[in-house]
Amino acid sequence: MKRIKLIPFLILLMIIGLKNYSCQKDSNNRSGLDGTWYLTEYIPSAEFQVNIQTFKPGQISWTFDTTNQKIDIKIDKGVNFNLIKEGSYNYEFGDNGCNYDDNLFIIIDKRGFGTLIKTGIPNDTLVISDACVDGHILNFSR
Repeated sequence: MKRIKLIPFLILLMIIGLKNYSCQKDSNNRSGLDGTWYLTEYIPSAEFQVNIQTFKPGQISWTFDTTNQKIDIKIDKGVNFNLIKEGSYNYEFGDNGCNYDDNLFIIIDKRGFGTLIKTGIPNDTLVISDACVDGHILNFSR
């Protein structure tokens, strides 16, 4: 008789455990680079900060797949953005004098893009900055 009462209790524990695992997995993915980021601002020169372009969320999206080190870039028709064309690219992180802490220089399709600054990821912001050599700055939001 005790065994019959114990079965529903064990099933309930399993359901709660699976639910907590699922929520934790979603939370961990949300705090990382994986997923879609929307380019909101492009600053061509960190030093002069002129000709700044702003974009509405969704006009330009970058989707990172960290498992396969792939990035898919989508650009809405009519949006003027010439830094990189729409497409799928491989990426990697490389040694660079601009690297610091966990922030590493990102190379997309064998072209250096700048330091990927991860500190804002928990707050749904991402920056790729080539500012240490007075280059461009790309600001993203999730």
